[in-house]
Amino acid sequence: RERRNKMEGGLSKSGVGGPPKPPASQVKQDGGRPGGYKPLDYTRRVGTGQPKRALWWVGGFFVMQYFAWTKRLEIQQEYMQARDEYQEMRHYIRPYLQAEEDRILRILRDRRIERERELMHDVKGWSYDDNVYLTRGAGYISMSNSFSYADLDLDIN
Repeated sequence: RERRNKMEGGLSKSGVGGPPKPPASQVKQDGGRPGGYKPLDYTRRVGTGQPKRALWWVGGFFVMQYFAWTKRLEIQQEYMQARDEYQEMRHYIRPYLQAEEDRILRILRDRRIERERELMHDVKGWSYDDNVYLTRGAGYISMSNSFSYADLDLDIN
């Protein structure tokens, strides 16, 4: 066997020759320093060039929020302008509505007094402007929203 190894002259298993290899007892190899070396960082820190999926979701969410809030504020501004216009209209029409209500209440008061005169014409010492109830006054009573002047059968002309 020794003779065979010498004849091959350090051929590799594939049969291709190379430089002769010295026996393992003659090889001297350097070792690491005492305590060893620091580990090498060989990881790739290069990204794939595309954002992560979560970043796409977050970005899409914020883009949608931006456009949604822009539209909402636009609609709110239109609503506030319409509300201001309505309130301004009511402010300018209020004296006419109040005058109309005062006119109708005057007619109703005159009718009530006339009816009272018809009923009390026999009573001695009765006057239409005397307060029958000894109170300090009922205060202002406004008409409710369910009240309709059309139900009164008034001749206002």
